[in-house]
Amino acid sequence: MKNKSLNNFKVSSLLRMAEITEDLEKRNFYLQEAENLLLGTSNHKELEEFKLADDSVIEFFSTVSFDELDGEPVRETYEDYIEFCLNEQFQPVANNEFSKQLQRVANLSTYRKLVDGKKITYFSHNKVK
Repeated sequence: MKNKSLNNFKVSSLLRMAEITEDLEKRNFYLQEAENLLLGTSNHKELEEFKLADDSVIEFFSTVSFDELDGEPVRETYEDYIEFCLNEQFQPVANNEFSKQLQRVANLSTYRKLVDGKKITYFSHNKVK
């Protein structure tokens, strides 16, 4: 049962990675690996060797609820992501790439608000806030 849950998680992660990557070769690889996992023909060694920076973002996304990010400061979310990467031994992506992927995958936008004289950027499910 645990192995089936792990495979489902891997398939879901691979499909998310295929959705967010702009590289056609990566997208095809992720889709093929997801199919192989579903069919039981995956080459796990090849999958492990193909671990990229996108993996860290996808893995982080799997630990948070996108609804919880609504109204959260982008900086704090990125700091949580950096901490996650350190704990999981991933190489983090840059802040702007992280934010871009999160906006694309979670359908979030950003807005700025003046707080104590500083402009703070927040995530939002609404396009205008």
